[in-house]
Amino acid sequence: MSSVQSVARAFEVLGTLGDGPLGVSAIAGRTGLAKSTAQRLLGALAAAQAVERAEDRKSTRLNSSHVALS
Repeated sequence: MSSVQSVARAFEVLGTLGDGPLGVSAIAGRTGLAKSTAQRLLGALAAAQAVERAEDRKSTRLNSSHVALS
């Protein structure tokens, strides 16, 4: 996967999480990504502190400290 493709997919995942916390399977289903790809992207986004685990520990959400309010 090229770095440009990875960035595009990461933004797809972030856009999907804009509706609220989701599990890996739901993210994969909504984006059309394989679950393993969605999991790897979530890991990279978590390392960059763009996403975090939700309270239920089963889903991921946008990191509220990085969400811009408009």
